[in-house]
Amino acid sequence: MKSNIKNERNSDYLMLKEDISIPIYPTKKIIDIKAQKKYNTILQIAYPLCVALREEKLIPWIYENYMKICGFEAKHDRYGMNYDIYIYDNLCYAKTDFIDNRILNYSYIDLNTINSINNINDLIYRKISDDFNIIVLLDEYYIKGRDAFQSFHSRHEFLIYGYDLEDELFYLVGFYDKIFTKFTITFESFYLGLASKDGFNNELSWLYDRVMMFAKPVKPVEEYPFDIKIFSDKLNHYIDGTHDEKDTYYINLLLDDSEKKMYYGINVYLVLDNYLKDLTQRIYLIDDEDLKHALYFISDRYKMFHCFMEYKKGLLERLYYLVEQFKVSEEYILCVTRYSEIVDVFASLCNKYIKLTLRLKDYPYANFRKYFSDIMNEIKEVSNSCYMKEKVILKEIYHYIYNFNNSKVCGSEKTDV
Repeated sequence: MKSNIKNERNSDYLMLKEDISIPIYPTKKIIDIKAQKKYNTILQIAYPLCVALREEKLIPWIYENYMKICGFEAKHDRYGMNYDIYIYDNLCYAKTDFIDNRILNYSYIDLNTINSINNINDLIYRKISDDFNIIVLLDEYYIKGRDAFQSFHSRHEFLIYGYDLEDELFYLVGFYDKIFTKFTITFESFYLGLASKDGFNNELSWLYDRVMMFAKPVKPVEEYPFDIKIFSDKLNHYIDGTHDEKDTYYINLLLDDSEKKMYYGINVYLVLDNYLKDLTQRIYLIDDEDLKHALYFISDRYKMFHCFMEYKKGLLERLYYLVEQFKVSEEYILCVTRYSEIVDVFASLCNKYIKLTLRLKDYPYANFRKYFSDIMNEIKEVSNSCYMKEKVILKEIYHYIYNFNNSKVCGSEKTDV
């Protein structure tokens, strides 16, 4: 059945409640965008990157960034990992060093503003018609393809890249059946998900201030100039496990300072190590009934491994990007090749954890705790080995990059590294 949300329109103009006439928007608008799959563990990273990648001249900026990562430990067995880089400021995510609109033109509205607008659908159509993507929080209870669909209320972000007034569909980027992809939802599902009062909790109260965001990439006259010095400085921070004091981190919005311990750069390995140690010990201390409840969280914590895996693959891609842009030495290429081997080993570690979570679905079975403990110990050994080797190899790579004239930037002619 068609939803009752279309606007009254004449052939030329759409009248808003302020009685201002604007040109009518088209009946269908789809923005050309890709569901990039390089960074999708953290949606606050995934969606802005999809938007930025609409503009090819911004690609060098992307290679210059996504170099910082952090992890945390907190009360109540909470562990997590995230990137120290965001495209938004103020009450949206975290303030960062590229909020000077070099990358995105954006604005956002809070929940109170949305509730006060009579024709929110008009605003959505007009923004998309003006080539703005929309990042919006919806209650997944109403969204097909999500675990929460018609089961429980949960808020998550989605990226809108188009609409169709005739078929009453929105075109979205997001996770559908656990795959980060493009899909459509009905207008009815969208507005039910937007209007829902459920799905918020105390930890997500800050989301009220950024329920809907409009964003499109800037249109630079020239390609963004890749700066090798900025890149090498960020690589050095990762290797040393440090961060810039000026940075404000997303994680501070979620956890009270008194209850968290932060790790930066390569030291996020310690988050994984401490999590695995804690889990291995606890698996023998909880009874069967509590263990059933714990299995869900064991599966959910794979996000940490996947996030770190994304980071490593991204760093490797950036190191190869330098090969394309600069006259690099054979020694540098050999070091990057060695680093790629570490990335492959860490990928095998992630696969072991995935296989473990799949076995959890068959619980209970004989010798489960011993099987679980053996796998955890094996993963810890691989992780510790990767940590030691990665630090050594990246120091060598940083040495080659540092010796390059840091004052130069990537241009049309290759220079030596």
